[in-house]
Amino acid sequence: MHYSRRYIRRRHGEPEDPLGAGSSRCYRAILSIVFMNQTPKIACLPNGPYYLLNDMTAAPVPNLRRANGEPCATVRGVALCRCGGSRNKPFCDGTHSLIGFKDQRSGNATPNRRESYAGKRITIHDNRSICSHAGFCTDRLKSVFRMRAEPWIDAD
Repeated sequence: MHYSRRYIRRRHGEPEDPLGAGSSRCYRAILSIVFMNQTPKIACLPNGPYYLLNDMTAAPVPNLRRANGEPCATVRGVALCRCGGSRNKPFCDGTHSLIGFKDQRSGNATPNRRESYAGKRITIHDNRSICSHAGFCTDRLKSVFRMRAEPWIDAD
């Protein structure tokens, strides 16, 4: 069993941003490429949040109609904060557009490196480069994430 903290899994060879960084296309175009099979997936929306979908079946949106009166249907998912500025973490609240978040890697970014802490029954993976620093891991699992001890993660 593996417990993945701060780690987004992708299938081998699957691109992080299928339309390229900074694409201005609608997120639905991304989702139609990334979510062809019906398994849960996470897409990186250009300069925006991660978007989590579990079901690609379009469902009607109440009280939303097209100009011709037909009901609108769309896939439903959850937008997860990627900019670190949301006041409703881990969910996106749109702050990325207010602060001018760009998803290009900068030269001063934390290196993309995963540390593994193996225990008797589980392995905990820690990747600081994709952490939103919301504190959910450390605040809720104090017996695992020991802030003043070495090693600071205890998988047992």
